[in-house]
Amino acid sequence: MFQRTMGISALALRYSNVYGPLQDGTGEAGVVAITSTRLIAGRPPEIRGDGEQTRDFVFVEDVADANLLGLRSTAEGAINIGTGVGSTVRRIAGELMGAAGYEGELQFVPGREGEVRHTALDTRRAANRIGWRATTELGTGLQKTFKSFRQRLAPSAAAATDAQA
Repeated sequence: MFQRTMGISALALRYSNVYGPLQDGTGEAGVVAITSTRLIAGRPPEIRGDGEQTRDFVFVEDVADANLLGLRSTAEGAINIGTGVGSTVRRIAGELMGAAGYEGELQFVPGREGEVRHTALDTRRAANRIGWRATTELGTGLQKTFKSFRQRLAPSAAAATDAQA
């Protein structure tokens, strides 16, 4: 609107499901942060629905790179920032369970009514307009993320366990 009415140039980066170190795993955080927090606390991962729903998970470092490229560019309009690949929630939970060394079962709860079943963003504009594409493999990003959660949360989990003993 500003571009049309006032001649102001604008670029809007539209993010998919961003995950990474230092994300808050409480409240309405994403599945990666919530699952990491649950695993570190010794609780089973919780999956809404059957876990076969897909989302486009993009690592925060890739998103930071997209922001920098966007700031340096003369591109205008809306650009999707994601991997362009849908990954199942079951896969995310499985990767994080592996990182945690968790061998227990998944906990399934009812899915949300009206939830979109599959998403993956079309990221061709990002490549064409700002020269960006996600480069972090999902497994690598999840490993880095879980490691950061463990480093940040494990001392407080251990302290809570010691206090109960």
